[in-house]
Amino acid sequence: SCIVLFSSKSVGNSDEGSEKNMKSNNDDSSEKDEEKAESNNINDEDKEANQSESSLIRGISNTLKWWNRISSKPARIIKSFGRGGLVMYGVLNGLWYGLAVAWQWKRVSSSATIAGAAASSAIRASIRKFTTVIATVYIGSQITKLPRMYLAVVLAPFGDSLLRKTQDTLKVSEGAALGIVVSLLLGSCFGIWATIILGDATMASIGR
Repeated sequence: SCIVLFSSKSVGNSDEGSEKNMKSNNDDSSEKDEEKAESNNINDEDKEANQSESSLIRGISNTLKWWNRISSKPARIIKSFGRGGLVMYGVLNGLWYGLAVAWQWKRVSSSATIAGAAASSAIRASIRKFTTVIATVYIGSQITKLPRMYLAVVLAPFGDSLLRKTQDTLKVSEGAALGIVVSLLLGSCFGIWATIILGDATMASIGR
């Protein structure tokens, strides 16, 4: 009887051990399944992120190609009209970057400019404001680039007339006349910018 009881206990203990082992194996397998599922989810998310990023890059690349394609035609037309077309395109660019900065300056917040600040601090604040303004003006320039190109083509005869008058007045060659006109355009544009920056800094330093 003792042998029977001992054997039954042994059988019971072995059954309990096997049940524990089965539970442990089941738990391990379930944890592995969960880890595998999480890993698959992470991989899927990474794939989706990579696909969306590649789609965005392709979209930007296609947009740039399209823009270069449609803007190259008026650029070739301007070159075909010679220096007159280039002069008028420069005039239109100078007007855009000069007047647009002056107009946009009033629309950008002047919170960075402290009233009553020292002259050097006021100038630095105005320069920081200028970088913000010129960035928005540049974006607008890219948007209005095509209309300015076509308008330069239309106004190319006036550019030729301006070059001839410069040549006749200053008694210089056509290349020198072109250099003088371009220098005047750049000087005017930089002069407008400097006047705006220094004027804003002066007003800030005196507390107005």
